[in-house]
Amino acid sequence: MNWDGYYIDTKYKKNEYSMFDSNNFMSILVKMEPSESDNFADIVLTITQKAFKQNQEVLNKLQKGDHLYFKGKILSMGNEFKLHHLSLSEGEENEKTLIDSGHTKDLDHIEVHETKLP
Repeated sequence: MNWDGYYIDTKYKKNEYSMFDSNNFMSILVKMEPSESDNFADIVLTITQKAFKQNQEVLNKLQKGDHLYFKGKILSMGNEFKLHHLSLSEGEENEKTLIDSGHTKDLDHIEVHETKLP
């Protein structure tokens, strides 16, 4: 499914690659519009090692407020106490599944708290 939202923060990133693909190589927080909260992110987007490699150029340059288009699937629905959990889709070889639109939004009012993955 195609989504779009705004990058808030990186919550987890492994420091090295593994011989075995990691299902949770990286996690980022995303704010949707419309949002369910004025002050917090809506989604935690987990990224596999393969999806990271395919989208590394964009992921390494993200700054708070960057507008993103991405392909992902819902892993679990959140509620008022827990973020929605999505996984970035892995594309075919060299296919980008995360694109920075080049637009940014001022999201300095968004708070970042410790996020526990399901």
